[in-house]
Amino acid sequence: MADTSKQIFSSLSSANTSQQNAHNQNTQTADLTEKAKKGMEQLSGTQFKGPVWFDKEWMPNTETHHDFMTAYWEGCKIIIDNIDNAIIENVVNVLFDAWKKGNTVFVFGNGGSAADASHFAADLAKTTMVPGKSRLKAYCLNENVSMITAWTNDEGWGSVYEGQLQGYHQPGDVCIALSVHGGSMGGNAGSWSQNLMRGLQYAHDNGGINVGISGFKGGAFPQVCDHTIVIPLDSTAHIEAFHAVVHHAIIFRLQQLMKQHDIPAGVVEPNRINKDYIIKYLSEHL
Repeated sequence: MADTSKQIFSSLSSANTSQQNAHNQNTQTADLTEKAKKGMEQLSGTQFKGPVWFDKEWMPNTETHHDFMTAYWEGCKIIIDNIDNAIIENVVNVLFDAWKKGNTVFVFGNGGSAADASHFAADLAKTTMVPGKSRLKAYCLNENVSMITAWTNDEGWGSVYEGQLQGYHQPGDVCIALSVHGGSMGGNAGSWSQNLMRGLQYAHDNGGINVGISGFKGGAFPQVCDHTIVIPLDSTAHIEAFHAVVHHAIIFRLQQLMKQHDIPAGVVEPNRINKDYIIKYLSEHL
């Protein structure tokens, strides 16, 4: 089985290792999904089940636990071989810049992504700490149950993140939103993740820097995010798992940079204001 697996996925591992822009990455993701689907069918000897929730949801229907696990790990290999490291590196630079300038990072998500957001914010604030140096200010917007339920009760779920950002967000701050579909799908409650999109739009319109971490070609995140990290396999099980992998890669690289950079505690470099925000402000006030 191991040899067969390697043969089936040898072409996938080298399918397209070059770094691409967001548009090309979307095309690559769709291509990889189709190739992975065919590979899984060969590996398991059976056809895929029809999609349970979404079109092109990647997950094999296998006869044995062993075949399923083998298929799952092969999906992980596809992601590792094809994820866009350049975008992740850009996000590290954004967060490093935010630390140097004393800006704040706000992280938020819904459902499982809310747990990921809480973990990410904790690592940004705690794991990156370097003795004797200023700390990175990071907060999770989906943790305060009293705030979230009061806001939802009085103002509605759709503005729960936008409303909090209106009270805390400053030009140059960073927002990180996590979502499997990036606000592009819908359920019984209407379009998913629209509260994420509204929060990101507010930050975008007010001089912020936005980062989206998603799957399924990024969903709607690229419309309002300066940087969108996309897990390149259309599988919820893999996307959520690799959100944590990406966040830890960011955290520990960021910690290395902070150790190397000499900023004493309580001292920050001059704050930077987003260029688009300056232009917008001047056009409205002059």
